Amino acid sequence: MSLLSIDVGTAHISVVEGTAHKNAVEIAQAIVVEMPKSGESDVKSAAVGPSDVIRGLLLNFGFKTKKAVVTVNINNMLIRDFTVPDAPPKQLAGMVRNEMVQNYSAAAIDVINFIKRPFTATDFEDRRADSGSSDESDAKGDKKSPRESFTGIRAVTVKRDVIDTYHRMLKSLKLVPVAMDFHANAVEKLISGGVSVNNTSLGGKNYLLVDFGSTGTIIHAVADNRVFFSRYIPLGTSDLDNIVAEREFTGIDQAKEFRLNKLNLLDEEDKFNASMQAARTLLYQWSDEIQKIMKFFLARRNIKSIDQIFLYGAGSLIKGLPDYVSASIGVETSTVKSISSVSFKNSADAEKLYNCVNAAGAVIRLK
Repeated sequence: MSLLSIDVGTAHISVVEGTAHKNAVEIAQAIVVEMPKSGESDVKSAAVGPSDVIRGLLLNFGFKTKKAVVTVNINNMLIRDFTVPDAPPKQLAGMVRNEMVQNYSAAAIDVINFIKRPFTATDFEDRRADSGSSDESDAKGDKKSPRESFTGIRAVTVKRDVIDTYHRMLKSLKLVPVAMDFHANAVEKLISGGVSVNNTSLGGKNYLLVDFGSTGTIIHAVADNRVFFSRYIPLGTSDLDNIVAEREFTGIDQAKEFRLNKLNLLDEEDKFNASMQAARTLLYQWSDEIQKIMKFFLARRNIKSIDQIFLYGAGSLIKGLPDYVSASIGVETSTVKSISSVSFKNSADAEKLYNCVNAAGAVIRLK
């Protein structure tokens, strides 16, 4: 089934038309455009500014399908992984809702959805630590394995008005709403079962996928071919532009122009360049936040090292950024150029992958 996958960001809108084959996607067409400057960053503006942009794309680029899925950033939702006792579907749904509302501060009126996932060794250790048990027995002496007694859950909570806003947007565009997806889930579908990024096989490896966007950065920590967790840090390219504008007493447009065309982190001759120094100040803080998450990942997974870091999103285009991250964090880093699970009919569209990863993954619809 061919789908339109729409990813509305604060700085760009990505629209891809593609077809999924198991956990691989063939992209027939990929369009990335900048958001209008007058558009607000709040998702509630999606029915106004972004819908007008998407309407123009639908008219001008001849997409062949009306069935659409939209993707949502994790800063608009609450995602948690946990385990609950295995149970029939209705009872399981009740336990998940109770867990999200009682323990993770979800609102009762929010939409809560979940998927089952494998019960891992880490899950077992967590349950044993929580219960104080030193073996696999439960309180009644049942010797049944935890993998038989419990099920892993990934639950997501989305505010109902966010869903309603995007649904209205699709209907106003005369599209058929198929699903709403979130970035961590879209990425996981692309990498499940092992994948090659930039022609490097990553099956069974531990690595980070870092989506460096306009208003923030999402870090996906990958282990055992799945997204182990995702974290959002509120530092993006707009923060870099703002700090450069403030230091140089210039406008945001000039600061953005500097980031896109003049900022080069491989150039060490910036002792007297205030813009370069301002950019490095922000990126030092940014890389420090990534390092904190990396240390949590290492401790949580009880692993010795992370094999690689891959950058995508608008910020990944900053010249010299992969080398800067490699030097500051000590992990080989590169910008995403290709993913083995994503192919393009038009070779020119492959150059847009850095801004289409989330939309590409959302094309995959799992049963």
